[in-house]
Amino acid sequence: MAERPSLRILLSAFACDPQFGSDEEVGWQWARELSSRGYEVTVLTRASHRQSIESTVQASGACADVHFEYLDLPLLHALFALIARRNQIYYYVWQAAALFRVARLLRTRSIDLIHHVTWVSFRQPSFLGLLDKPFVFGPVAGGDEIPRGYMRNFSWSQKALEHARVLLNRLVR
Repeated sequence: MAERPSLRILLSAFACDPQFGSDEEVGWQWARELSSRGYEVTVLTRASHRQSIESTVQASGACADVHFEYLDLPLLHALFALIARRNQIYYYVWQAAALFRVARLLRTRSIDLIHHVTWVSFRQPSFLGLLDKPFVFGPVAGGDEIPRGYMRNFSWSQKALEHARVLLNRLVR
């Protein structure tokens, strides 16, 4: 019986850095784990992670067979650095740029599946699901709610913020 070709997966990992925890580690571990299971992995991540990724690959050999594509928008990132909540705004702009970058990439590289792994909140979408490829979104976090009993110690502004977040969560679902 002929061996099946490996599944070719494109990981969308806005955060992917082997030298940090949290979302950065989530992106890196997904790439490492899928690669170790024999999948052909391409990771689209931010160019700001390049040095850390390349030094780790060179030092440890981890993810040596993973292909990394880097995307950043340095002028916009500098602009949003002046604005409060800049990472949220930049994330959405980056996702739009990622859509066009992956569409171009699909013209030259065969991809079977697109999997969005970071950021991992259902309130922060990936536009890559608009492409004509099977798309996996998650694992996902962010739908939790603070129990009402805990909120009695919150200030009015904290209560308003939490109620707004809960409302947004329910609208997005």
